[in-house]
Amino acid sequence: MDASRDAAAVASLNARRLGLAVDVLVGDLFDPLPASIKGHVDLLVANPPYLADAELASLPPDVLKEPTMALVAGERGDEIVERIGMAAGDWLAPRGVVVCEISEFASQRSVEHFCGVEGEVHRDLFGKDRFVVGHRRVE
Repeated sequence: MDASRDAAAVASLNARRLGLAVDVLVGDLFDPLPASIKGHVDLLVANPPYLADAELASLPPDVLKEPTMALVAGERGDEIVERIGMAAGDWLAPRGVVVCEISEFASQRSVEHFCGVEGEVHRDLFGKDRFVVGHRRVE
């Protein structure tokens, strides 16, 4: 899923080129998903925008070539991560896993957004806090 029709078109093209059967949906986070899969998703992976408005000016030129909506989440920077975290537990199957890329500067705040999952922060190859990985609790 992607909020950008252009990004979704590129994803569809890449899937076809690789011979993969992938359904690419356009919309806001979970909105395009059928309600019938709620509580049945085994793996949810997200690479959302996670920068604050004020961080945009400090980005290197090559990163600034990306659309702003792919980089900036809002004033705090974790607004979209928060929305994913608040909903992930509802969509995951028991023992389902969520992996979400986050800002290294907001890792503790980001992991606290994940409700209904036992989340922890993981580091990237450079040792920076970069992902929340969580498992849905089994009730």
